[in-house]
Amino acid sequence: MVTYLVIFGIGVAILWGVGWSWLGRTERSRWWVDTLSGRQVVLGIAPGLGGLVTSGGILAIVKTAAAPLFDMTALLLALPMLASILVELAGIVGFLPKWWGPKWYREKIKTERKPPRYGI
Repeated sequence: MVTYLVIFGIGVAILWGVGWSWLGRTERSRWWVDTLSGRQVVLGIAPGLGGLVTSGGILAIVKTAAAPLFDMTALLLALPMLASILVELAGIVGFLPKWWGPKWYREKIKTERKPPRYGI
């Protein structure tokens, strides 16, 4: 049970980091904007991984805690897990839609025409 709580905590920590980066309130939280790999990580890979790990942790905790409710919970968590996998794959391949991402980031991309740096 403790292992599942740790897995859930890791997923929440990843999602917190993504949320902090997407808010972009400080210059430090916008570290990822000027690099191509940073964009892929923050816009696709990290949200997908965070959602997948968090959903998997919840599923494991519920499975061990309430076995009769497991079937219903598994169905409810299957959709967020599938969405997380799709976002993860889109981030890895670099095929994210133009509307995906925080509003301040989309506005910055529209105004700037310089290509992103490769690497971190």
